[in-house]
Amino acid sequence: LGRGGGGRGRAGFPPPPPEAGGGEPRLSGGAVEPEEDPAYGAFQRHWCCKEAFVKARGDGLEFPFNRIEFSLLPAAEHDAAVRASGGRPPPGFAARVDGVDIGPRWRFFQHRLGGQHWAAVARGPTGEVVDAQGEFRRTLVRPTDAFEPLDWRRELDFEEPPFTVVPVTFLVPPDAVEAYAQAAGLPQPAPAAPPAEG
Repeated sequence: LGRGGGGRGRAGFPPPPPEAGGGEPRLSGGAVEPEEDPAYGAFQRHWCCKEAFVKARGDGLEFPFNRIEFSLLPAAEHDAAVRASGGRPPPGFAARVDGVDIGPRWRFFQHRLGGQHWAAVARGPTGEVVDAQGEFRRTLVRPTDAFEPLDWRRELDFEEPPFTVVPVTFLVPPDAVEAYAQAAGLPQPAPAAPPAEG
């Protein structure tokens, strides 16, 4: 499967400062909050879908973003569907490139990350991967043309799991956590327990 993800909120990286009362910044998740600016929210949702598409294809910004469009649920309906399903994103949606529906080949999923951030995942056929040197395609375990049509449809429609909220330190190498905490103004982590003798 070709996959990609994208979307950054107004702040982008580094993550926003901790909530009042302390705590470590989070990469994702949080309570669903209404967007401050619906027009900006709509732009952000479409932009992260476009990012996911070009990342899954592999051609990045060389693909003109004005060629692809999406039919997204309004944010309030998206959030209601997430709540109704216990946190899972709504079923995938399709898109059009140059006015042509690419739904039979592609599927997109969107995730709200806190109140002002969105991420998208794109699933698409390996035959549409742009790979100038041919190195990436060699890493694919099973090209799309090896699937029967019904099996490929199942792959596209497979339920997208929710994003897992992790602390930023999850990505920091263990030997750099203390320096990260100090630089970020976070409480110092507890010393690691000595290894059990056995």
